[in-house]
Amino acid sequence: MKFAKTSAALLCLLLLTSLLIGCQPGEEAAERDYYKIGVVTELTGELTYGGHVTKRGQDAWATKINEEGGIEINGQKYKVELVYGDAQSDPSVGADAAERLIIEEKVDFLFGPYSSSVTLGVAPIADKYKIPLISGSAESPLIWQQQFEYTFGILPPVNLFLIKGGLNTLLTEVEPTPTSIFIVGTDDAFSKAGAESAKDFAKEKGIEVVGYEIVPKGIDYMPIVMKAKTANPDVYLVSAHIIDHLENAKAAKEANFNPNAFLFHYGVTATDFYVELGEDSENMFGSAVWAPELDFPCPLFGSTAGYVEHFQKLYNSTPDYTECSTAAIGIVCTAALQQMGATPPLTAEQKEQLKEVLEEIEVTSC
Repeated sequence: MKFAKTSAALLCLLLLTSLLIGCQPGEEAAERDYYKIGVVTELTGELTYGGHVTKRGQDAWATKINEEGGIEINGQKYKVELVYGDAQSDPSVGADAAERLIIEEKVDFLFGPYSSSVTLGVAPIADKYKIPLISGSAESPLIWQQQFEYTFGILPPVNLFLIKGGLNTLLTEVEPTPTSIFIVGTDDAFSKAGAESAKDFAKEKGIEVVGYEIVPKGIDYMPIVMKAKTANPDVYLVSAHIIDHLENAKAAKEANFNPNAFLFHYGVTATDFYVELGEDSENMFGSAVWAPELDFPCPLFGSTAGYVEHFQKLYNSTPDYTECSTAAIGIVCTAALQQMGATPPLTAEQKEQLKEVLEEIEVTSC
């Protein structure tokens, strides 16, 4: 898995005056012999499933690196501590959590949320305090279009790999070639971007779009499925999160809606998806940037198989690509810190240097 540069020019922000008790943003952290990493993710709220997906990946990395004694810098090892802030599935709450982690906890850098929406809330805070924010999950192109200076991502945006991957394969390489598609997206930054890109790509390929719906998360999907059944598409595409994908699949079964192919984005490689649906997951396709069957060398786990084995011991399940990518950001940061030779706690100058190293570094991981 390659780590790509995804930051650009500084986003100008209006500085808010805050009353802080105790410490001020400009103060350096107290001496400590471990790295302190702030993690903002959705531990509660409507996106809690995804928030715990990212937590499992990040915890898998932290557990392993600490088992090895920590991150080795110039012959000495330093353990890591993850300090979590619950975004409650709300961008403004995520922003507040990030600010607390920076000011009160004095973290060295941040790991990002599960969702693009919350990432868009946290990224301006990273820019404000000049602290790197590394995402292993967010996929909306809106994040990179905003050109935040301190935000980095390890996954390609949804408009690239959902469209150029799964949808392109179905529309150009499968026989018989589909001629029609019904597209559903949930109304959030990540999912809506995927749906919009799918509509544009289908039209570009001469595929008739017989339905296009942007809906709130967590709705009753039966009316949408019945509408799609009436339209009788070859492909039924849903750009959403795993819970919405599962609800679409269940509604389709209940309605006896059987297009030639279902195409979902995130979730089809998750254990919960195929365990819960069983045989009903037949003819359901998706896009993924990683699978546990791959074979990559890894500086921490030894190989893809080594990571999968470690994850299964911790959680008794097989990791999906987000659980891999959120572990991989720890591997990337390890390589960056080693390249810098930076020991904890990081100074303001070292945080700036970390940003500069992340802009250029390439790391192969699990």
